[in-house]
Amino acid sequence: QAIQDNANNDFLQGDTVVLIAPVTLVNRVFDTGDLLSVEYITSLGGIGVTTNGVIVVVVDPTEVRHATTLELKLKRRLSLTEQSLGEVS
Repeated sequence: QAIQDNANNDFLQGDTVVLIAPVTLVNRVFDTGDLLSVEYITSLGGIGVTTNGVIVVVVDPTEVRHATTLELKLKRRLSLTEQSLGEVS
């Protein structure tokens, strides 16, 4: 299904995102500090994300957020401490 068909989604193919928190999938916890790329949107609104070109997982849009400029520069997700320090600066 074309990504454009999902008008309620804030993410587009090629967007760079990071996990907000660890995701539990079939009794396994998935967590990574890597930047993820949106590969596709499912017909139910899930987001298929990849890291280094390998499909990792389909997540709910509420489980990811767009990567910040600093995260793009550093090529990784910021820790909660780093995020909070950035908000104070």
